[in-house]
Amino acid sequence: MAQYYCNYCQGSITGIRLRCAECRDFDLCVQCFSCGAEVGKHRKDHKYQVINDGYFAVFETDVDVDTEDTTWTANDEMKLLDAVEQYGFGNWNDVANSLDPKTDEDIEKHYSTFYIHGSVGQVTFPSQSVNKVTDHTGPDNGPLSPSLTRPLPPVEISQQEQQELGYMPLRDDFEREYDNDAETLVSCLAMNYEELDDKDIDIAFKLAQVSMYRERLKERVRRKHIARDYRLINTTSTTIGAKQKNSDNQEKSIKRGKRIP
Repeated sequence: MAQYYCNYCQGSITGIRLRCAECRDFDLCVQCFSCGAEVGKHRKDHKYQVINDGYFAVFETDVDVDTEDTTWTANDEMKLLDAVEQYGFGNWNDVANSLDPKTDEDIEKHYSTFYIHGSVGQVTFPSQSVNKVTDHTGPDNGPLSPSLTRPLPPVEISQQEQQELGYMPLRDDFEREYDNDAETLVSCLAMNYEELDDKDIDIAFKLAQVSMYRERLKERVRRKHIARDYRLINTTSTTIGAKQKNSDNQEKSIKRGKRIP
């Protein structure tokens, strides 16, 4: 925040200051203004403006506050938001270190009252969701994604084989799936429900992209089922192990041939 100095006494102004509305860049502290200070072209009968740099209250409260410890100014609100962003919501002890002499209990109560349950929270966390998402993967009034409730039994392969294949048996996923970039089709899609900016052609285009993405996912799942049904995962792991063993034997043979008798 900018630092201001009184043009009469040259002292630093930390609270309320009086700015002359007729003189350019002319500020007075409360003490000098009350004494009717005049410097240069400035006269005490000039129009003025009362400025309070961050020492005003942002939120109105019904409780009368008399002590500085319980008064929340605009500067305090800025420090509070910066501290919550830095230390995280709920770490009130660390936040209180940035707002001395306020206590962690006062800070938690103030944040909960005005930022969660107050007007800010009502706008930030609406009670009703605007976007209505419908699950089309299961029957009406049925379980969400029913395939997830019936997981397939994991393929029995060793830990070393899992690492060689990049396969996670409990999830039935590979580190790099077939058509691994399929998600790029829909990763940047967004439906504008509120502003209704999307035209019919835009919506049709987005739905076509989603349809193409679903077809690519179906092909990925089909290949997984084939790999499981025909035990290709076990066969591949065995083949990789055999190739590794042959490679080791060849390397040992080469080393033996290089030895000088």
